[in-house]
Amino acid sequence: MSQTDAQRREIVERTRRSYRDCYRLLRFPSPAVSHSAQQHRAAILAEISARTESLCAGTKFVSGALSTGCRLCVEGAWSCLFVNGTCNASCFFCPKTHDPLAPPSADGLAFRNAPDYLAYLRTLGARGVGISGGEPLLRLDTTLEFVTAIKREFAGSIHVWLYTNGLSATAANLRKLNNAGLDEIRFNIASDRYSTAAVRQAAEIFETVVVEIPVIPEDIHELKRLLPGLADIGVRCLNLHQMWCSTRNAAELMRRKYTFLHGSRVTVLESELAALEVLEHALANCIELPVHYCSATYKHRFQTAAAFRRDARLVARDHEDITEAGLIRQLSISGSRTEMTEQRRRIELAGGAPPNLRADVTGTRLWFKTFLWDSVDLESFAPRLRYDLAHRTTAEQASESVSEIPFGDNRSLLLRRSPVKIIPAMSLSQQREFRRRFANGSLGGARRGAQASELSTQLDEYEWIDTGLSSYF
Repeated sequence: MSQTDAQRREIVERTRRSYRDCYRLLRFPSPAVSHSAQQHRAAILAEISARTESLCAGTKFVSGALSTGCRLCVEGAWSCLFVNGTCNASCFFCPKTHDPLAPPSADGLAFRNAPDYLAYLRTLGARGVGISGGEPLLRLDTTLEFVTAIKREFAGSIHVWLYTNGLSATAANLRKLNNAGLDEIRFNIASDRYSTAAVRQAAEIFETVVVEIPVIPEDIHELKRLLPGLADIGVRCLNLHQMWCSTRNAAELMRRKYTFLHGSRVTVLESELAALEVLEHALANCIELPVHYCSATYKHRFQTAAAFRRDARLVARDHEDITEAGLIRQLSISGSRTEMTEQRRRIELAGGAPPNLRADVTGTRLWFKTFLWDSVDLESFAPRLRYDLAHRTTAEQASESVSEIPFGDNRSLLLRRSPVKIIPAMSLSQQREFRRRFANGSLGGARRGAQASELSTQLDEYEWIDTGLSSYF
């Protein structure tokens, strides 16, 4: 979905602040180049539309089946554990800053022992774990400790996969990982000049082997040439990503004269087009290997919303809803104690009951879950609508609005609820529009699109994840 001019200006300014002096050196596309590139992308998408599955509101495209790890990512049901911050490859495209002293961490929390991480997974309700780095095979003992502990604790209820550049993927190391219970292994063969030696070894040991790479535009012909061979050696899926720019890799990306794009991260235009062309080539040549384009747009929108939803579930009350975008939606009405008692009786007769509705201590305010909307006398009592964001904070920033979620050995997760939108009293027209578009359950309703009103325009970003790939600018 195209951004408004105001949204674009905000993104540009945010990017300028984030990249500082580096920003003025990046080559962004002119309006003519943007238009031409978007037409090219649209033509590819039209060509592949009948033979691919478009997932996650048109931000992810796949021919064939996704791996289990990718499916769990789509569902937002996983945690990524970074076991270290060092790597033995020197990829020009790597955006990460290496830290040899970094402890195992997930979501910004350090986990120096496996039991604490297991407790964290239980708190999240995770069904998948991705092991990453750095290069996790450089700390094989730590990696094996965590994989073994996860599989012992959760058995088959948590799927575990690992990302590696393959440089340390000896047959002995691969067997150790398999014996520890690792379910899926992914190789970034772009870090080793597209060598498939380690991939071939892994395919003899693991049932699920995936190749996952950032798409280097100048290597597109090499990628197309590799496709049949990857299928032949037992690779289950080829995952393609769009390269993105950080202050660490900016100089090398600029040297290659790439065109950069504004967004939540600065990405490489040519990389996305090349990824889609590889997918198109695989389909046109009937290559059996499933090819999956996981866009930077998907990562920003869906992975971010999934993280919001995971945290929202930890602090939302029973009478509140969590939207697709990960916000906590709260509805309430106010009146005299007698009026609210009558409203409560009316809702209970219609099938509503605690904990889906709750009165405050004075009895003059009544909160209710969205599915009870039609049971409330909304003509007499204009509802109040509020959206809160649950976000992580620190002990130094703690206040009354912070919830402490305990886990592990004297560990806790601190979550702050911050209001992002409040409508104190919805008019009758706003009520009708809210019912039409949003009042069919926590993730139901009619998605953004045609016949959007002023209210819809205000609330869509709190309710839904945006559709389609990001515009080029």
